[in-house]
Amino acid sequence: MTKKYTAALAALICCGFIGNANALSVSLVPGAGSTVALINDIVNFDVVIDFSADPTLGGGIDIAWNPGVLTFAGWSYASSTVGDDPGFRADGAISPGSYIGQAVGDFIGLTSGTIGTISFMAIGTGVSPIIVSDTISIAGPWVSISTFQPQTVDYTGSDVEVVPLPAAAWLLLGGLGSMLGFSRVRRH
Repeated sequence: MTKKYTAALAALICCGFIGNANALSVSLVPGAGSTVALINDIVNFDVVIDFSADPTLGGGIDIAWNPGVLTFAGWSYASSTVGDDPGFRADGAISPGSYIGQAVGDFIGLTSGTIGTISFMAIGTGVSPIIVSDTISIAGPWVSISTFQPQTVDYTGSDVEVVPLPAAAWLLLGGLGSMLGFSRVRRH
């Protein structure tokens, strides 16, 4: 009896892994040093797609964040990575805390790679989740190149923690300023 349950469990686990391996996905991948930042730092996140199991004609995404911690600094396409068609492109609409309707696509289909990079400036301390999701704009959902039907996509966001300049740094800067001031007084 135990062998039957073990075999059944193993089959379920294998099917689960196979299902996850074929999942279609859009993920935010932080650039170097982009998960912890200081005020006025720029943080970058690559938007990475994986439609290798079912190539897509394209679609759109929305990105949201905490507007008290981050502000939108820019979007840049990485079309050389996935080969998107500029005719499919639509820049998102920017408002505090959201970027709605960023779209890419290609008639030959997109499979996997970086579609672009979104950049933020850190403006306040705290943690900001950065959420990526299906778009609510006219850009529309991701569409399969083989069936022309909307695709079910897994989305993975990220977080940024903005921290104040450490007290030790303020003391160091104050000490350096004092030394420069003392040096100027001594020379005169």
